[in-house]
Amino acid sequence: NLFKNVNLGTNSSVFIVDSNGVVIASEDEKLIGTNYKDANVVGKILDIEKDSANDDDGTKLQKRCFSTGNGESLVSYAPLNGSDWYVVGVIPYSYLNSDSNILRNNTLVIGLISFIIAMFVALIISQSISNPLGNLVELMKKAKEGNLDLHMVDDNKDEISEVISAFNDMVKK
Repeated sequence: NLFKNVNLGTNSSVFIVDSNGVVIASEDEKLIGTNYKDANVVGKILDIEKDSANDDDGTKLQKRCFSTGNGESLVSYAPLNGSDWYVVGVIPYSYLNSDSNILRNNTLVIGLISFIIAMFVALIISQSISNPLGNLVELMKKAKEGNLDLHMVDDNKDEISEVISAFNDMVKK
């Protein structure tokens, strides 16, 4: 019952194992009393504990995590004081990375939407500049050919409308 409320993702497991690899406690009662399915996990735990037995520099906790042989899961463990038992958690990397994958996808979607909005705004601004300028160029070509009966209306309040107004005044005079 201690392990039933622990959620470490699909295909994860939490159990207690002794130094011989025998499962002492597990959420799956069928495994209790049997050897843990991956002997390499127990062997790696024993190797790490043997190597860190003489370490007094505070790195023991950092060394109590490693990847499974196939690299699909993180194994984290802690020894139980006064025994040769270890509480072991095997957590799939897919579960550990799921939140960061969601965050990455959301960031990409927000970035794409922002890019599309920016391009749309840039297109509107570009059109608001190039269309009046194009019309002004056409009028200037007609004025160059001698037609001075020209007038262009631009109701905007920007620099281009000032140029158009000045052109209209010039042609009028």
